[in-house]
Amino acid sequence: MTIDHKAARKLSVEANKAGAAVLGGQLVREGNRYMINKTDVTALLETLLGQNVLLFVDEVEQFSGNETRTCISCGDEYSGAECPRCARVRERLRGT
Repeated sequence: MTIDHKAARKLSVEANKAGAAVLGGQLVREGNRYMINKTDVTALLETLLGQNVLLFVDEVEQFSGNETRTCISCGDEYSGAECPRCARVRERLRGT
């Protein structure tokens, strides 16, 4: 399963607010170590040995700015990470 980029971003912000360690980026293997953006994931997990942990891992949808999508809320076609029409409406309703 692949998680939507916007949903992944929202989840990571909430996890960070709660004090969780949040890593994002391309997962690569260097020798026998797993790395995300030059952070040694293997070493991070080793520091947590013996503790109760929650680990959320999923592939985040890669977004290329050239794709055209149809908004599920208003039906407009758009390109980008979110529907600009709905984004403007949300900003107006929230007063920001």
